[in-house]
Amino acid sequence: MRAVLAGAGALAALRGGGEGRVVAWFPKACYVSLPGGLVALVAQGVAPGPIHAVLAGAPRRAAHGARARIVEHDLEIGGLSIDLADAARWCGALPPPDEVRASADRIVAAAAEGAARSSLLVDAFRARGERARQALITGAVEDAARLLVGVGPGLTPSGDDALAGALFALRAAAGTDAEPLTRAAAEAGTTGPISRGFLRWAARGQALEPAHDLLASAARADSDGASRAARRMAAVGETSGADTLLGLRWGVEAASQRSAVTGRSRR
Repeated sequence: MRAVLAGAGALAALRGGGEGRVVAWFPKACYVSLPGGLVALVAQGVAPGPIHAVLAGAPRRAAHGARARIVEHDLEIGGLSIDLADAARWCGALPPPDEVRASADRIVAAAAEGAARSSLLVDAFRARGERARQALITGAVEDAARLLVGVGPGLTPSGDDALAGALFALRAAAGTDAEPLTRAAAEAGTTGPISRGFLRWAARGQALEPAHDLLASAARADSDGASRAARRMAAVGETSGADTLLGLRWGVEAASQRSAVTGRSRR
């Protein structure tokens, strides 16, 4: 078995070496916690992402807690060895922050299509989600994070996915100046290692490929392309993609109404 593509986070964790454990396995993804971070070993056809290492085949079944270790250029899990030597690096590109802000209306319109299925829009979670949205608008990003983390169903709870979308959007709209705030928000509350792995990279402006494609298409004034990217994102998981799109919409709206990084109104 070999890895053909790896996100920036996956490469950092794999190149850091050491021993770790399997924290979850699914037919298309095996999550491995290593000293340098979390890696998701995924089958081809799964969208590239910051912690994804795309394999030439489907990941083999691995028990929760199974030992994993890096040996030279291979990741060994039980009797399986995965060759990492030739994995190409994937890093999601972002338009310049001013282009993201200028295309906010197109981003919001495209994200709204896919966000309609978000679990946070059902009555049980709607009020809490609205409070988080308002906190983002006022620049209280850590307060929004504490409202969202752990809320809703899913391996990565719906609130975690929405927070990842919001942090990704804020980082994209404000550039590196946003990172002290987005990184702090990514650590707020208590959640599992899988959610935390995605949140930490969202705070640095890295998400699944369709999210990057949505922003890039919107910045080119390609509304149809942005809609296609949003539909691809919405198809991720049961509602994970839709939840992420909802948070992305909130983050872009917040950035277009106020400076979510400084708390000052934009003139």
